[in-house]
Amino acid sequence: GASIAHAAVVSEPALFRSLTLMSVPHPGRFAALAAADAGQMARSAYMMELVAPGAAERFLGDDLAYLDGLWRQWSPGWDVPAGELAAMREVMRAPGVLDAALGWYRQALMPDAEALARATPIVSAAVPVPTLGIVGADDGCVSAEIFTAGMDAANYPAGVQVAVVPVTSGSGVRLKVIEALATGVPVATTPLGAQGATELVGRGLAVGATAEALAGAIGTWLLHPDRRAEAAAEARVAALEYFDMGRQLDALEALLATVTRTDEINPTAV
Repeated sequence: GASIAHAAVVSEPALFRSLTLMSVPHPGRFAALAAADAGQMARSAYMMELVAPGAAERFLGDDLAYLDGLWRQWSPGWDVPAGELAAMREVMRAPGVLDAALGWYRQALMPDAEALARATPIVSAAVPVPTLGIVGADDGCVSAEIFTAGMDAANYPAGVQVAVVPVTSGSGVRLKVIEALATGVPVATTPLGAQGATELVGRGLAVGATAEALAGAIGTWLLHPDRRAEAAAEARVAALEYFDMGRQLDALEALLATVTRTDEINPTAV
């Protein structure tokens, strides 16, 4: 759905005011990122299963247990209502539905030369309307880290209002957080996502330890443009203050000068 929405907006931008992507980021960026990430390749393996010979038979077998497995893989921690899965099974059993559903994957993964030539510039194109990206912190289909990396500002010249980085694993400074702040985009993230940038909390960077806290920060910025504008301005100032390359080099030179001084060394202690 996200990739289809991307294609529609890129092809007919005059028909759209904005774009909201859920779970899947910019398709061109996603393809490149997924190809270089073993974890994401494993999460996306189901697509190859759906275009392999005998896919329809495997999908329909054992009372569509494959469908149940996909939902539980994609939405860990969510107890899917039995009635919802039963309704999906009924729809998928209807004549022609499964073949049409699998056709999306066949066309995406095994296009002919003409279709590939038409699709390539669309897949790689920048989005000309303001875009909002939404991903679950524990999404089992596309990881939050891959999604965030796939929402690169260069692909969205019309702007990103708020960056959401709901990371729950990993280590080190989150460069995507710093990059977003430096371009004047407020960021809402988890305590882990703010690692290495705690000085910026409250200066365009909001931290929420729970889903409710994150949603509150995001909602405040989206519903109050004046607060969002203030946060955006403060984000850029703060990011440049703490992470500007020139500032970092000055600090490094000062540190090196301190540790290499010889005028205070006591020769008898050497």
